[in-house]
Parts: sequence; structure tokens; C-alpha cells
Amino acid sequence: MGAELSRGCVRGGRIVCPLHGWEYGHDGTCTHIPCAREIPALARQQAFPVEVRCGHVFFFNRAEVGFPMPFFDGVSVGELLAARPFEFTVAAPWYLVGANGFDVQHFRSAHDRTLVGEPVVDSRSPFSMRLTARFRVSGRAFRDALTRVLSGSEVQMTVENWCGNLVLVTAVFRRTTTYGLVSLQPLGDGSTRVHDIVWIKRRPGLLGSVFDPMDAAIRRLFIREFVRADVESSAGIRYDPTRMTAADKTLVEYLEWLQNIHRQTAPSL
Repeated sequence: MGAELSRGCVRGGRIVCPLHGWEYGHDGTCTHIPCAREIPALARQQAFPVEVRCGHVFFFNRAEVGFPMPFFDGVSVGELLAARPFEFTVAAPWYLVGANGFDVQHFRSAHDRTLVGEPVVDSRSPFSMRLTARFRVSGRAFRDALTRVLSGSEVQMTVENWCGNLVLVTAVFRRTTTYGLVSLQPLGDGSTRVHDIVWIKRRPGLLGSVFDPMDAAIRRLFIREFVRADVESSAGIRYDPTRMTAADKTLVEYLEWLQNIHRQTAPSL
């Protein structure tokens, strides 16, 4: 009858429907009906593989996993501490919000970061596209000055996009490294919810237990303001391939790669 399973409970590793008490196992099959001995074949829910990262649940939107849950190069989940996530909503489609990490024109015109050299684009999976670029922290705002003092005056940023809606960002400064895990949720009105989790590397012992939560909170605040500016500047953008210029080469390559990925996977939807 379409009851909301989210209003039910979990009992013995099974989801229990709040209306009639039907119980569903991890694969979506019904395992128990209180008022019936036989379970009809229709009693089945759609199930997705999931991974848990520091209390956050990520699901693969196919019945079977096409690739392992991506994470940051060179570190394990246990080595990092996650700050409280933050969210923004931007009036732009999800595929263009994710394209921001490959918009070299935007990199060159940003006022608080100056691109040093040329970005490098590569991939470690057919389902991912990665850009690495070096920037000088050139902004005049207070947080930029503080970043130069605490972290360093240059940053190497790696943006790795998986299938368009999961983005791993690594910012390597001279004195510290910050990690960001960004997920993009399409909304029905053509806008996108941007969900961001900031991570830092844990310090050992008592020092880490005292200072790490404060450090993570401060970096979250800085990155939230940095991301806010990008989100606001992306409002209302749209893609017209006939209006791209030579400066948009990397951006166009990203969008073509994303389109090919979704063409290949569309039959399994």
C-alpha cells in the first residue's frame, strides 16, 4: 500500500514496515509477514549496495557495484577526521555544478586564487576524471591572509570527479592538507543540492583529541565560505556546445566524458 519504510524500524538486521509489520532483508526480499505464512513474490523492495564513511551512508545506484567506493589517495578512512557537513542549493543542473572543477576559464579569473602553470588532466578509472592544478593564494580577504600564515602561500588542488555527482577534492599546502568529499543531488526544479564533508588528517595521542575537532571546524568554516562563492557564481549557468571557445577545451572534454559515461550505463537503469 506504499507505506513509508523510513517510518518503520530495524529489527534483527531487517527493515520493518510501520503499517503491517512486513520485514525485509538486506537484499530487499521479504522474510516475514506477521499475519501470513506464505510470502508472495511481489513482496520485495529495491536494494542498493552501501558504504559507510564516518557515519555517512553512500549508496551505489545500481543493484551491483560497478567500482569500489572511491576515497582519497594515500590515506585510509581511519586516518581522517570528518567535520560536520554543510550544504548549499544552487540554481544550476548537477552536471554543470560538477563541471566547475574542470572550468579552466574560471580558474584564471578567480580573484582569490591565481593559477600557476597549466592544469593536468588524467584518470585512474573509466568512471572518473581528475584535474590537478597549482594555485597561489592571492586573495586580500582576512581568511586568505590567515591561510597564507597557517598553511602556506601556494596550494596544489586535485579534483577527482566520479560519474558526475561524487567529487573528491585534495588541497595540499606546504604545512597542511585538507580533504573534501562533495556529493551533488539533483533536485526536481533543475537545481542542485551541494553536500560537502571536510576532512583533516588526525594527529596522534592527546594532542589530536584536543586540537583536531577545533582544527576541523575552522577549516570547515574557511572552505564553506570558499565554496559559497563558487556556488553563488554558478547560479543560472547553462551549457550550449555551440558557444564554447578554445579556452573551454578541458570543460568540453569533461562534459563529453560525462555524457559517454551515462550513455554506457543507461541500459542498466
